Amino acid sequence: MFMNNSETETWRLHRSNDVSSASDPISPFEKIGFAISDAFVMMDSTGVIVLWNDTAEAIFGFTRAEALGRKLHELVIPERYQQKHLVWLRALGQTGQNSLACKAVEAEV
Repeated sequence: MFMNNSETETWRLHRSNDVSSASDPISPFEKIGFAISDAFVMMDSTGVIVLWNDTAEAIFGFTRAEALGRKLHELVIPERYQQKHLVWLRALGQTGQNSLACKAVEAEV
């Protein structure tokens, strides 16, 4: 899943609060990401991972702490597909058109 820069910044600011507080609301992205059994990975417009659920940990072998803040292509995209991903990411930044938003993507690991 992808968020634009303003959505990402709002989400990051919200999450920078003490998340251990019982009154801290959970974002809709987190509700979805942690409720489904599929791997759920969300990145910002620069390719930085901002959400990584338990199933992503199990499938990709990186903990949430290891994944958050890292570039998606450096962590889980096979080298042979990284250039295509970077071209897509640049086009997304230029056009704002995201053909993968809110779509399940099956990937080779």
